[in-house]
Amino acid sequence: MTKSQRNWAICTGCIVLMIAGLIGSYQSSTQAQNIAGTPITRQPNQAAVRGNNDILLATSETEQGQQITVIDAKTKAICVYLIQRGSGKIKLLSARNAQWDFQIDEFNSESPTPREIQSLLDR
Repeated sequence: MTKSQRNWAICTGCIVLMIAGLIGSYQSSTQAQNIAGTPITRQPNQAAVRGNNDILLATSETEQGQQITVIDAKTKAICVYLIQRGSGKIKLLSARNAQWDFQIDEFNSESPTPREIQSLLDR
């Protein structure tokens, strides 16, 4: 995987998480909570997502430990942390202000591009 592909994958993942957070922020807190006494189950490496109106947290297990993605929906800032297995040390893996990402019409996209689709619809 090239550096640009990896960056695109990270950017896409963060945007998806941010959108999920924005959608989830419209749910009431009772809808977002687990039923009392019912364990939350998920497959290994599957992300667990929690959020409120301002902050979205997504966690997933990796070989090195637990990865936590924190998204501030108000400022459109994204930070990714790793809590190392065994030592419990917290390491900042990346941080990004994604505000300008949302201003791009297309980036690293394949055909049909948004512009091509728009021209088809305008016919």
